[in-house]
Amino acid sequence: MQYLNDLKQHEVKKESLLAIGVFDGVHLGHQHLFNHLINTAKDHQLLSGVLTFKNHPATVLNSNFKPQLITSPVEKIKLIESTGIDFVVPITFDKSLANLSAKSFIELIQKHLSMKGISVGPDFHMGANREADVSKLQNMGLKMGFFVNIPTLYEKTEIPVRSTSVRNSLMSGNVKLANSILGRNFSLSGRIVKGFQRGKELGFPTANLSFDENQLIPENGIYATKVYLKNITYNGATSIGTNPTFQNQHKTIETFIINFNRDIYGESIKLEFIDKIRDEQSFKSVESLIIQMKEDVQKIQQILKNIK
Repeated sequence: MQYLNDLKQHEVKKESLLAIGVFDGVHLGHQHLFNHLINTAKDHQLLSGVLTFKNHPATVLNSNFKPQLITSPVEKIKLIESTGIDFVVPITFDKSLANLSAKSFIELIQKHLSMKGISVGPDFHMGANREADVSKLQNMGLKMGFFVNIPTLYEKTEIPVRSTSVRNSLMSGNVKLANSILGRNFSLSGRIVKGFQRGKELGFPTANLSFDENQLIPENGIYATKVYLKNITYNGATSIGTNPTFQNQHKTIETFIINFNRDIYGESIKLEFIDKIRDEQSFKSVESLIIQMKEDVQKIQQILKNIK
């Protein structure tokens, strides 16, 4: 029961109002919920808190589920904290937690997090087999001494503001749409690892980004990106795919950092995706590939010239 140890490590003494969920992506809908949570907590003189999960619950509930996370667990916590929430409690979702009744779980968060209220969406469910919906939670609250707060949904975009919408947009290469739902630029972070070093031979040395298998990677193609390295920002041309011209088997994320020439193997970088400029394609010759790469860099410089 690792979740119990997690709760004990994050014990809160002052009464709190909690939001509970996965919150992958921390998109505009989540941010709207957290802002409402903060204001409601202040009105009731409570701390605002978020209880989230270190791992995706679906990996425990479905052995065939493979997560495609928009944000890493570490980045997710940082993003939630940046909204002004008083505290964030990440816990481990395991089978024992999956089998816990809603009543038992509420008793735990009342004990360890001093929960006086929960802030949830209208389709929220809690407990083994999703036993408790909002109506049942409200009835439980009358008996157990907590209230249920149901904020209005965020509805300021043409498409549903959901993590699924972000994933679908990224998987189709529409990073602009994904960014509009997130309220920020989608990003990937990792360390620079050695690749095939073909880029250097072609005159476009690239930084190969390591990535987690559970991380959602945008559709294969060429992207205009902002590159963050040691607090300095550069423009980048990022290629995602298998380099079909050279018949590679494995997907890579390679970035040509414009106006940059330094060995950065082993260093950490962050890529922010601004726009996709074209699909991945196979070229008949290396010469035609080089010509296209020069055109890509010029186009990306134009896209990024006014973006800080």
